[in-house]
Amino acid sequence: IIKGTRLLPVDIGKENSWGLINHVGNAEELIRDGKAYRLVGGSRQTPMESCNVETSREYDAEDVAVTGFRVIRQLAN
Repeated sequence: IIKGTRLLPVDIGKENSWGLINHVGNAEELIRDGKAYRLVGGSRQTPMESCNVETSREYDAEDVAVTGFRVIRQLAN
């Protein structure tokens, strides 16, 4: 399965119940895990069977073409 030849814009696709679009399988999310960085979620290059919210691997600077991050904002209670 070819998932794409490029990253998709953040507003292309169907929202999930939390309003997230392309939350797995488009760009891996760069996170900080203690003092190290990790890539989670899988990208367009990740095999379909490994592309899920539990996918996690060490950060490699060579992967910048399929790496992104999410901006989080706190909503008032």
